[in-house]
Amino acid sequence: MDSQELEVDKDVRRAFDYFASYLKQDVWKKRRTAIESQIESFHSSEPGARLSIADDRSGWYLYLIECFLFDQQKYEPLQGCRILPIFKRLGEDLELLKQIHGIDRKINALLNRDLQNPDTTLFEILIALLWKRNGWPLVEFIDESATEKTADIRATSDVDE
Repeated sequence: MDSQELEVDKDVRRAFDYFASYLKQDVWKKRRTAIESQIESFHSSEPGARLSIADDRSGWYLYLIECFLFDQQKYEPLQGCRILPIFKRLGEDLELLKQIHGIDRKINALLNRDLQNPDTTLFEILIALLWKRNGWPLVEFIDESATEKTADIRATSDVDE
């Protein structure tokens, strides 16, 4: 291995590739460019300003993981340390994650609709994954209702239920 080549965390890479597959390349390129523009503005702002990308936090998280994997000179460790362990866990258990009913809908919403508040959805995904890791054969996300409050996840011990 060349001394300049980074050793990539395979679990983080698996999770990144899986999540990135929910984005069209041209859309991701535009979002990445917008994030980098905000970073440039931050670096020219007043001292003491806090770097955070609020209008596309989902993209910001994905951008941090992409930088960690492929361009570490751009990686922001104080921001990335929040999201990196989540992607590590998701990558470690990616095959289980893919078995959760409704995961496609959740990830698609996380990356394409709910751009400002991904933390709640990531928490739900991690909880569903925990149920799956603990041996529950059927774990699924319940469709949200516009008229009433419902549970987010259903886990059953009997697949025939």
